[in-house]
Amino acid sequence: MVTGDGSVIEEPRLAVRHRSAGSWSRRSLLLFFLPVLATALTGLATLAVSGNLLLPFERVIVLEGKMASKRDFFEDEEVQRILLKHHIKVHITSSGSREVAVRDIAAFDFVFPSGQPAGDLITGVRAADGLYAKVHRPFVSPIVLATYREYAETLRDAGIATPLPSGGGDGGADRPLYYSLDKRKFLDSIDRGKRWNDLGIRRHGIANANRIVAQSPDVCGSNSAGTLHTPLEIVYPKDGIVVSDYPLMLLDPAARDAYDRLTAWLRSDAVQRKIMESTLRRPITPDLPRIPSLRAPLGNALYFPDSQAVVDRLLADYAAARSGGPARVLFLLDFSTSMRGERIANLRGTIDGLGGADDSRSGRFARFHRGETLTVLRFGGRVLDERSVTYTKAADLDRLRGFVAGDGFAAGTAIWSALDRAYRTAAGAVAKDPRQRVSIVLMTDGENNAGMSLDAFLGRYAALPPAARAVRTYTVRYGDADPRELDRAARATGGRMVDATEQSLLNAFKEIRGCHE
Repeated sequence: MVTGDGSVIEEPRLAVRHRSAGSWSRRSLLLFFLPVLATALTGLATLAVSGNLLLPFERVIVLEGKMASKRDFFEDEEVQRILLKHHIKVHITSSGSREVAVRDIAAFDFVFPSGQPAGDLITGVRAADGLYAKVHRPFVSPIVLATYREYAETLRDAGIATPLPSGGGDGGADRPLYYSLDKRKFLDSIDRGKRWNDLGIRRHGIANANRIVAQSPDVCGSNSAGTLHTPLEIVYPKDGIVVSDYPLMLLDPAARDAYDRLTAWLRSDAVQRKIMESTLRRPITPDLPRIPSLRAPLGNALYFPDSQAVVDRLLADYAAARSGGPARVLFLLDFSTSMRGERIANLRGTIDGLGGADDSRSGRFARFHRGETLTVLRFGGRVLDERSVTYTKAADLDRLRGFVAGDGFAAGTAIWSALDRAYRTAAGAVAKDPRQRVSIVLMTDGENNAGMSLDAFLGRYAALPPAARAVRTYTVRYGDADPRELDRAARATGGRMVDATEQSLLNAFKEIRGCHE
């Protein structure tokens, strides 16, 4: 560069220093680590919100199970994810229920057969061998037959099936969708090797020389894909719905903690709802709302034994109920103000039905027996009155109807005080005549809001003499009654709860009459 005086000055040079390949700038470090840090923080936040923050550090217990038709449920990705949240992983070996019952299961923590007969076989064998078994039943399913109309009508022509009364949503009197099945005649046709042609199916435009058989693992899901050209007809057993339960059986006591967590999870409302929606089986939780396809009441549920000895005992017990010592039933009936109107009308209709107005087969079985002593204890916020009648003639049943015909309602609902009073009556009855068979039926449409609590009652019940504690209570949930408390009270006394919110009150009482006889 030349200046004004002619001297030459060298221009400055800028030296550019290149960054070595092994060096990092602060900005580069931030650009690299910030996304990694953000991802890690997001993951930690997700684990914290979901309650799984410590899950990677907690021990996951693997349960080895053997089962049949429930495998798909336990292999569902969402089910596996939720189980993992509870630190449980279930590894399934698939097998038929019969194979589960008769093969060696020593290598498994639990088994899950489909149905009571297989479950009873397993528990019986293990009990005989002195082996451990704990049973939990998470859901039940009615057993019905599904067939095409031509086959249902053929059974009808043969006197084996009878169309059920028409109702909303069915095909009408000429094209019924539901039939009642006479199991004795149906099974007799199978045992005799009858063929569909023998029953006259040709009259309905079909020729079928095959033997009559009944096999269907999943009626509700048979047309889930919508591929059948004609709908299936449902055939119900004539004398009651056969119910299949599903015993989840723990075999290894060392896995008890995980098993208890698994069964508690299965009984939760969310899981019971998923079972109902994904498998179309009825939840064991009585107060969980049913999906539309499962809302129809089952009616009288029948659990068939798989042992001749059990059948013989049932027949002997039934004969004893008809000819043995005197029987007495105490009916605790809610006469709180919420029972006014339709509810009390249904209760009075129920008493009429048990008194002989219900002429159905189950009604004839469940009605009051001659010689039976019937006590009605009405209660509201306190015990209102207690009256008894021994049924020997028609006039006695008229007196019984008169006990519930009055409109003496009272505010409040003292459920457990009334039950305590009933047990005092029962204790006196069995002390006076030890041969007397006494049971209690408690019906309420509300929650306890007066008198003693359930815990207080259970404390007083525990102090009763052994003969009085042997009296069982059967509770009927009606209206807005608390199913958990009613179930707890019934189980504590050796009885059971029947839900009348999804069936008629008469059917609920008939079901109980079948229990305590």
